[in-house]
Amino acid sequence: MIILELQIRFSGGSGSLVAESKYAETTFFKAVLIAHIIGAVLTFLIWGFTIFNSNRKWKGSEIFAGKLHVNHKKLGYITIAGQVYTSVSALMVCTMAFFL
Repeated sequence: MIILELQIRFSGGSGSLVAESKYAETTFFKAVLIAHIIGAVLTFLIWGFTIFNSNRKWKGSEIFAGKLHVNHKKLGYITIAGQVYTSVSALMVCTMAFFL
């Protein structure tokens, strides 16, 4: 992901990469792109929160149970759903930008 982001930045930003696409200026493409970015950022933040919160509360404990376990499991499912959403929306953006 870091390599992709660097490639995007060094090539002049995402706008220069999709400039040749006939969909680049459409409202639908922009909406999908914005939804993809928001979904990806939120998923990353939830994932990070889950990891750091669990690590902080679990320190030294050999038991991962109770409310922490329930919250960790819920956030895990939300993160997985967010990753699937991000993947599907990235496929849509990529298809419209480079293949159609």
